[in-house]
Amino acid sequence: MPSAVWSGIRIRLRPGQAEDIEFLARARLDDHDAMRMHGEGFVPPPPSRRELIGEFAEPAEQPVCRGDERNFVVARIEDDLPVGTASVPRTRPQAGWFLLAITIFEAHRRKGFGSDAVRVLLRGYFDELRYHKANAAVFSTNTASLALFRHLGFVEEGCLLETRFTEGRHVDEHLFGITAPEFRARAASD
Repeated sequence: MPSAVWSGIRIRLRPGQAEDIEFLARARLDDHDAMRMHGEGFVPPPPSRRELIGEFAEPAEQPVCRGDERNFVVARIEDDLPVGTASVPRTRPQAGWFLLAITIFEAHRRKGFGSDAVRVLLRGYFDELRYHKANAAVFSTNTASLALFRHLGFVEEGCLLETRFTEGRHVDEHLFGITAPEFRARAASD
């Protein structure tokens, strides 16, 4: 994959590298909000080095993708510092859609990394891999991500009431989607 396709203004999406493991482990231990919102609504036990390597290692070390389902490190362009993760945990190539998830770690939020990462992911999957639609699921307690997806032109397509459990209570899960033509029209007007 040419790197320019998977790069934006502030970030680039890349596979995990051995030197990222300590950073990712520390971010997971320290950023409980990110772990709650990115996963199943709870803070998982600290991951082992082997678990992190299996999730983010370079393909030569360990497969981290199945078809177009991938885990990426979101790295700053200027110094390649990891600022978060992005993933496409589910794809349906026959139907032309994929599910995306993004986590920007606390120290790096509100700097444009998240919106840049989502745009790069959409551009790559729409323009290079020929997908037609992207979907995202966001907990109702994650107001920053709700605002991000709305700002990027995603349409709220539904809300699953009280289907997620986090911090001792049930919360709603908002479902968002954007098609390739909607994304391109929005990008042309920005």
